[in-house]
Amino acid sequence: MEEKTTVKNENKKEDIKEQNKKEDDKVKKAESKKSDDIDEDEEDNDNLTTQELFNHRTSIALTPENAWFSKSAGGLTSLKIINDRNEEEFFDRVTIRRAFPFSCPDEFISVHQSDPKEKARNGEIGMIRNINIFDKETIDIINADLNTRYFIPELKKITYVKEKFGDLYCDVETSAGNMRIVIRNPYGRINTLPDGRVLISDLEGSHFIIPDIKTFDKRSYRYIEAYI
Repeated sequence: MEEKTTVKNENKKEDIKEQNKKEDDKVKKAESKKSDDIDEDEEDNDNLTTQELFNHRTSIALTPENAWFSKSAGGLTSLKIINDRNEEEFFDRVTIRRAFPFSCPDEFISVHQSDPKEKARNGEIGMIRNINIFDKETIDIINADLNTRYFIPELKKITYVKEKFGDLYCDVETSAGNMRIVIRNPYGRINTLPDGRVLISDLEGSHFIIPDIKTFDKRSYRYIEAYI
């Protein structure tokens, strides 16, 4: 009886060893596959980085001598340039942005490719130091794009203000119509620009401009005088 029990125990131990060996083999295979996958991913990343570096565009200074803006038949802004390799390039559509939209609206104008495929690399074609170096037709094309992108209504009058927990709830008249805006932290959201204009930013990220605070009506001025 004892002999039979001993044999069963030995067989059970062997079965457990065999099962553990199978589990170890599975783990090793899984780890090996994971390692292979990591190596492949690293290789893909290396290839991607190399490709991105190869395709990296050099931004250039855009001037009347190397850049020509035009409007396409569909009303899009197109651009022809002579790039840093002295090669001619044409872009069916470009995106124009201000680096400093409020403090320097005519300076440091960035021109980007609009093709979504170019987002993986540096999409900036070049920078315009000051748009006034271009002719009037070109300036009009650039400003048309900028005015659409950076539409800022003129704040003409403030008719009502209520302060609540440090926020200002204002009823205002603007060039875009009458509306109610909320100004959070007015000390940081009502700013006088270097050229004397006053820029107001509301809670939703919209901006409003007072072109000349000296001509603002007295009642409206009193509402914001403490924050300027």
